[in-house]
Order: sequence, then C-alpha cells, then structure tokens
Amino acid sequence: MRSNTFFERINALGTQFGNKKFIEQHETGKSTSFLRILDRIRSFEKDRFDNREVVFLEMHNTINTVEIFLALISNNIIPILIKKNFPKSELRRISELLNVEKLIVPDSEQGSISKLPNITNKPVQDLPLELAYLVFTSGTSGEPKGIQISYSNIISETEMMISAYRLSENDRHLCVLPIFHASGLYRNVLMAYFSGASTVIVDNFNSIDLWNLIEKTNTSFCQITPTIMRSLLDAANSNYERSESLRFLGSASAPHPEALVKDFESTFGCSVLVGYGMTEATCGITLNADIPRKNYSVGKVINGIDLKLLDENGKEVDVAEQGEVTISGPNLMINYLGIEEEDKIRMNDRVLYTGDIGVYDEEGYLTLVGRKNDIVKRGSYRLNLTAIEKIIGGFSFIKECAVIDIPNRFLGSDIVAMVVLNKNESMNSNNIIKFAKDHISPNMMPSEFLVIESIPKISNLKIDKKLLKKKYSEIKNEQRR
Repeated sequence: MRSNTFFERINALGTQFGNKKFIEQHETGKSTSFLRILDRIRSFEKDRFDNREVVFLEMHNTINTVEIFLALISNNIIPILIKKNFPKSELRRISELLNVEKLIVPDSEQGSISKLPNITNKPVQDLPLELAYLVFTSGTSGEPKGIQISYSNIISETEMMISAYRLSENDRHLCVLPIFHASGLYRNVLMAYFSGASTVIVDNFNSIDLWNLIEKTNTSFCQITPTIMRSLLDAANSNYERSESLRFLGSASAPHPEALVKDFESTFGCSVLVGYGMTEATCGITLNADIPRKNYSVGKVINGIDLKLLDENGKEVDVAEQGEVTISGPNLMINYLGIEEEDKIRMNDRVLYTGDIGVYDEEGYLTLVGRKNDIVKRGSYRLNLTAIEKIIGGFSFIKECAVIDIPNRFLGSDIVAMVVLNKNESMNSNNIIKFAKDHISPNMMPSEFLVIESIPKISNLKIDKKLLKKKYSEIKNEQRR
C-alpha cells in the first residue's frame, strides 16, 4: 500500500462522516470535522518538502499535530515521531543516520520548520515505498531502534482493534495519553477517525482530573496506564460517581498487577480492559475484553494476529507451558531500520521474536510471566524477576515495585527489590522484609528491599532497569560514606 491508497481510505471516511465533529481540543474548545481534516490534507504546503523526504515531527497533544501527521503521510512525506524536548544527542544521531534536515513543530496550521545543523551528506539506506512513518524505541539497553510502520500497518491495526474493542461511530473518545506513544495515537485518535467517532484531546493532563473530564465530555472510552490508575486510587474519595456515558477504560502500556486492577474496578465501579502490545506490532496484540474477565491475564489475541509461544527449539509449547511470544500478521512492522545481527534473530521470516515469556490457559487467555533477559541465575536457582515483582506488587502497602539483579561474588548474581510505598505508608526496609518472608519462598526472596520515591520509566512507560541499577549504585555509595 502507498500513500495515495492510504489517502483514499482517509478520503472515503471523511466524505462519509462529512461535517460531523471529529476532534476537539479540551483546553480551547476548538474542534474540527472529518471534512476539515480532508481540507487540511489537500491544502498542506507540501512544496516545502521533497517527495519521500524524512522529517522530524514533534508530537503535541493538539489538533494541529493530528492534522499535520495525517497530511504528511498522505502526501508522501515520512515523519519521525518524537516527543517534546527530545534529547538533542538523539536528534543529532538520528539526523545523521537519515540525513534529516527539518524539524516540524505543530504550533500553527502548517507547522513551523526548524532547519537542523551539521547534517552530513553520507549515503543512507533506501527506505521502503510502503513506509508511512518512523518511531524510535527507547530501549532499556543499547541504542534505540528505528521501527518502520507501513500504511497497511496503520489501517490493519486500527481496524482490528476497533473490532476487538467493539467500537462504533457512536462512541466518544478521550485522549489523555501522549500521542507520540502508539497507545494514545491509535486507541483514542486513529481508532476514533476510522470508526467515524469523535474524540477530545488533552494537552495538559493531570491524572486526578480524569473523572471530571470523562463527565464533562461524555466519554465512553479512554485509554490510561497503571500509573494513572495508582494516582486515582491514591486520590479516591467516597463522593465519586461513575459517569453514565463511560463504557470502559483501557490500559496496556506496562505490567498490571492483578491486585491493582481488582482494586481499581471495585473502587470506581468501571471496567478496565487490559491488553498487551508493542510498537513493533504497530500498537495492540491482545485484549482482555470478555466478561467475566481474568484479571491475571492480558486477554486473548486480537483477531487477525498470529501469536505463538515457542520453546528454545522453536516448537510450539502446550497449554500451561511457558514459551517465548512470537507474533506475525498485517500489523507487524516492515522491519527495524538498519537491521543488525541481533535483529535478524528477533525479526525472522516476518515473525517477531519478542523476548517476552508467556503461557496460554485452556481458554486461550495469555499471561505474561517475564522476559528472557529477566531470568537470573542466583546460585543454583533460576529466578524470574517479573514473577517476583508481581508477588511484591500485590502487597497492600506497595504502590510500585521493580526487582533488579546485581553482581555477587559467591552466587554469581543476587536480586534487590526497589519499592515505592502507597501514600501515607510508613513501612521501612526491615518491616517489609519481615512481611515478605511470609509471602515469598526463600529461594525467590530478594536479599534487600530499598524504599525509593519513584521508579524511573522509559518513554513507553516501562521500567528503565538500566537507570534503576544506576540509582541503586548511587544509594549504596551514599550509604558507604
């Protein structure tokens, strides 16, 4: 699929829904219709760019950004999606990799263009004709990888997820997540457009404002995160009344402790549809939408996606056995940019080896139990750090938990739990250890618990264990002084 075919779909939807309001800016009340989106695409000043030119697009949660994004990819210009205040070192590295000369800031209808300095003229690899946009992952180790998303990826993923969430033109979306993340861009913007629904986009979001926003905007679906769920629970009061318009919330950007989901749903009386996804799969892969739901699971595979669990020999595992999650289907990215040897292993014959470890139950529900690189050998025991995090994260006084491995001269590796306490909790490390001994088997018990104020995240909201290990070293160095 090429840009002209993609625009045909955008054009058909715009014509079908015409002057119906598509998107509204919460802060200003400004809105635009489906037809207005088409007008903006047609009137976009594309002569400012070369055909198939690669540019940076700074992604703000604004109508201008959405319009410019759709205009760029519909006019055969390839945006690299970046967040506000993108690190200058990364901007320079990617600029040199792809000879990117322009940065678009969506501060006006056409967007202002900044010329980037010190661009080399070295040859770059040919980019696929079906490439719609690029996004660079923020990996926890090594340099971020460029993920190439095609026009057909966008359409396939959006339509499959609309079906999985059972959305229609009658829904009212609320976009509070940053749209430089796939979760925000797809679930509450593109899915709204492709289903003929309307959405309200929020640029300056505060978690505790969510319920007022939902009530004010008559929201039926809003995607959030576990961090937002915890913030709302911390601020919960007995006066909350669920908005009649709300069908459900969604959450998929990070691990979801079963206790967190249960507590949230019982406190606020609303359903949270938990899912599993990754940027390499454009956005979503599974969804836990059936009633009654299994809160320990990330749900069933979205129709149209092929997800297999494979053992170390590449054979499918049986029900209740653990295996590496592999995915294929029309939502799978074109490939990594500048593919390296390690990526050839991860992306082989149009199958992505995710590094996630999962298990299916008899009904086809998937549970994620960890990552291949989260398996640590301590002495004679192989420990799954994610499984230990889930146990500790279920303690009533714990808000967040991350378990890291550290070198140990006798055991090879040891493990440490770094925890954030719930509001008004006063437990110290010794108290936590005493409590944990009654709930964690000795071979899985962290040698140390450290209470910290916050757990660092990378831009996809997953725990930054590289930075967390650095934080641990700093704490220990300070304690030795």
